[in-house]
Amino acid sequence: MKEFRSLKKFKVLVGTPHADVKNYCLPNYIEAVKNLTYPNYKVLVVDNSETNKNKKKIVQQGLPAIHIKRANKSTRRLLAESHEVLRKETLAGGYDFLLHF
Repeated sequence: MKEFRSLKKFKVLVGTPHADVKNYCLPNYIEAVKNLTYPNYKVLVVDNSETNKNKKKIVQQGLPAIHIKRANKSTRRLLAESHEVLRKETLAGGYDFLLHF
């Protein structure tokens, strides 16, 4: 039990790539993230929708989000760029762990 208590000191970034085509599951994601019991985490959603309107919708629902430009990139490329944004934010923010959720 003592080992578990020491884990609570770690700083965790909970991150996910997201696009408006997946908005059908956004309410469930928001609920799940807001119900995490681990105390030392921040959330970041990297929106890669066609426009930044979806990012604004995510922010209005209480989650931090950034938008990356979709342009003519493949889905694979967009996911790679989204994960890279999360990786860089993890390192720059002094996080100990990145949880892709």
